[in-house]
Amino acid sequence: IFKIKGVTRWLFALSLAQAGEFGFVLINYSFQNNVLPAELSQKLQLVVALSMFLTPLLFIFLEKYITPKFQQELNKEADDIPTGDNIIIAGIGRFGQVINRFLVSNDVKTVVLDHEATQIENMRKINIKSFFGDATRPELLHSAGAESASMIVIAIDDKEASVELTKYIKLIYPHLKILARAFDRGHSYQLR
Repeated sequence: IFKIKGVTRWLFALSLAQAGEFGFVLINYSFQNNVLPAELSQKLQLVVALSMFLTPLLFIFLEKYITPKFQQELNKEADDIPTGDNIIIAGIGRFGQVINRFLVSNDVKTVVLDHEATQIENMRKINIKSFFGDATRPELLHSAGAESASMIVIAIDDKEASVELTKYIKLIYPHLKILARAFDRGHSYQLR
């Protein structure tokens, strides 16, 4: 519902798991007003106490075991990219996906790069050839085949990074045609 991703959803779930001190107040109030029987009231107080006791231990478990697993996934090395494709698409957000669909439907080979591992996995699930890596890194552009590519589509979500990438490509790969998404008129002037 909230579109929480990665380790944040574990943190969110653990935060909701703890009942809190107010649970004792509500249970006692319900017992005093004959809403809950004594036996159920005692069991609920035990559940509240156990949740308050176990939650810090679960946060320690999260920090020591679960968070490092997600960090390893985020910090993994860039994928090996086969060269010889015609167009490089940097960023597979909404704009990058539209451009990629258009090109692929017209039998144009593409190499899609994105720095979010979860986004790449989602694209691979629907059979879009995608590779993990930060397109602003020069060595990744080189391994993506920038020397032999005919065009690069800059669809990354960072304005400054897209301007810097455009400058870099114009300097190092002047033969590459650039199609870059501009966020506003000022950004369009910077890209030009």
